[in-house]
Amino acid sequence: MSLKIGNDYYKQGLYEKALEEYENIDKDSPLYKHALFSMEYIRRKIGRGSFNITIPPTKYGKIYNSVPIVFITDNNFVIPTSVAIISLIEKKRPETYYSIYIIIDNVSDENKKRLHAFENQQVSIKIIETASDKFASLHQYDSKSCCVATISALLKFEIPNILNREDKVLYLDGDILVKSDLSNLYNINIDNYYAAVTHDTGKLYSKRFFVKSLHKTYFNSGVMLLNLKLLRQDDVPAQLIQSKQEINDMKLMDQDAFNIIFKNKVKMFGIKYNFLFLNLKRASHKYTIDQLNTLFGKSYENLEDIKEQASIIHFSSKDKPWKYINGLYSKEWYEYFLKSPFKDESLERVSLDYQMILSLTSYPARIKTVHKTVETLLEQSYKADKIILWLASDEFPNREKNLPKELLDLTKRGLTISWCENIKSYQKLIPVLKEYPNCIIVTADDDIYYQKDWLKKLHEAYTMQPNIVHCHRAHKIIFHDNKIMPYNRWKMRITNVKPSFLNFFTGVGGVLYPPNIFHRDALDKELFLRLSPKADDIWFWAMCVLNGIKINVINGNEKHLSYVEDTQSIGLFNENVAKNRNDEYIKNIFEYYPKLYDKILSCKEK
Repeated sequence: MSLKIGNDYYKQGLYEKALEEYENIDKDSPLYKHALFSMEYIRRKIGRGSFNITIPPTKYGKIYNSVPIVFITDNNFVIPTSVAIISLIEKKRPETYYSIYIIIDNVSDENKKRLHAFENQQVSIKIIETASDKFASLHQYDSKSCCVATISALLKFEIPNILNREDKVLYLDGDILVKSDLSNLYNINIDNYYAAVTHDTGKLYSKRFFVKSLHKTYFNSGVMLLNLKLLRQDDVPAQLIQSKQEINDMKLMDQDAFNIIFKNKVKMFGIKYNFLFLNLKRASHKYTIDQLNTLFGKSYENLEDIKEQASIIHFSSKDKPWKYINGLYSKEWYEYFLKSPFKDESLERVSLDYQMILSLTSYPARIKTVHKTVETLLEQSYKADKIILWLASDEFPNREKNLPKELLDLTKRGLTISWCENIKSYQKLIPVLKEYPNCIIVTADDDIYYQKDWLKKLHEAYTMQPNIVHCHRAHKIIFHDNKIMPYNRWKMRITNVKPSFLNFFTGVGGVLYPPNIFHRDALDKELFLRLSPKADDIWFWAMCVLNGIKINVINGNEKHLSYVEDTQSIGLFNENVAKNRNDEYIKNIFEYYPKLYDKILSCKEK
């Protein structure tokens, strides 16, 4: 049998003989499709025939897609590149064959061996050694620059000449995770274009000259389907180098040059093939989802929507997941890292140094006692970077003159008193979200004595799970016949539970919100005052769950609270809970956001 004999030769490394046996198999035989990947691999391995082979269809209707892909790496970037390749291979469809070229610049022999370890019958690895020294004078690093790439990235300019036997190739940066098969991306027709690319979403808020001048077509160069034949024909590599020489703005390594030269000869593909998730999260206060949808002609509800559909997540910001343990997607990236040939390497990841803001609000009826709560916040064993008390200007028309001396004295110890519009209980979070959009925010109520390790416990929980909300006190939503029970019949003050959408935090115990975790409507004053005017906890819980953010009740939580004297005769509890207003507000929100109900219904206990 030619397949068995061919396989035996293949295992012995006798590739010519193996190929001869495979080619003798009848093309209509079911055995032939099993030999296709091995044949393609051998042809590329030994350099026999074209490097642009298309594996033919079988009579069973399956077409085997051959997709050439190129990465560029140096020794500093070899680990992220290997993780990208792992994700690429894991998400590949069985009928896809990946020919992976890795252009290396100063990579050690040991690391070259590790890169070759990805090779199998459905994936070929060809390492091409070159050097970027000749480009050293083309880029001057600036301490204020947003550029995170090394000079090796300029080797992108020479891909058409380096891969001179390929007519078309998919270029990928190494700081990505691949979530699906990429043959559909590769099969985009670009016969009359230099490349297929996607919009750089930074154009929604960037003020840079190059971005504004090329706004209509300005694209991200981290994922490009390149027409190498046309690029060679028009001598584009030389044009790219010349363009880089003439650029004075050094904020980016290669992207501006590509945009200047490619300009009107690019075809745009969708955001799902190059989703700059970290950048968009970080800049969420600088654009709207409607602007993003207009750019791509889509109707996404939020960034989580795009993330679920994305084929490539691109970590193009400085918050790289191999550098930080608490960044967006750091956990997912690390899971792939543990499957890589570099899994025994020490990454020395640290925590992102997000500023922590502790925020609360008060009003005239409690202004004489709020200093007692603030004192406990100032005395925490783990210190917040800033403690802000938000007060409504119209409730204190003379501002500081209306405040008691005991409270004003605390400004000397670190308290900041800030003034805002009167939005009642929403004042403890809405103003701080607007002013500090990229910070960790912890909220407290104005009528509680908080224990000294209260904030420390929240922070420790955050460092372990940085992408969910953490709280001391929560209730669990209870269902009956797929309907949510009234608020007063939920399971109260739960402990020892897993993070869940069903955990409903109560702000009185204190809540820690990681940066950039809310649904886009969180700051919509007209909406939250209409749907849940006096229950900010319900609104903010919904804004987290709609964005796919779970709620964790921390270990050792303070579920029993110590209230400041003479504060409980007033407050929203008497109206929202005792008079069942919470049920009214919950109903409003579920009716407005039907997907929210589906989301929590899907995770209720069977």
